[in-house]
Amino acid sequence: MPIKHISDRAQRQRLRHAERKLLQAQKRLVRAQRSVASWTQKVADLRYEGLRAVQEPLWPEQDTKPEP
Repeated sequence: MPIKHISDRAQRQRLRHAERKLLQAQKRLVRAQRSVASWTQKVADLRYEGLRAVQEPLWPEQDTKPEP
């Protein structure tokens, strides 16, 4: 077997391996970005709930009662 043929095959194998690793890293990145977006939304929802639970009324209660 000529040396050039062996090195070409080895180079193709390294290239396939590198491409596979790149694809795996890209998939991990997409999953991580989705996770960050999801947790950001959950934190925002919880903060909003906390604000809503302790907010004072905007006007006194007697003003909201219908007049007889």
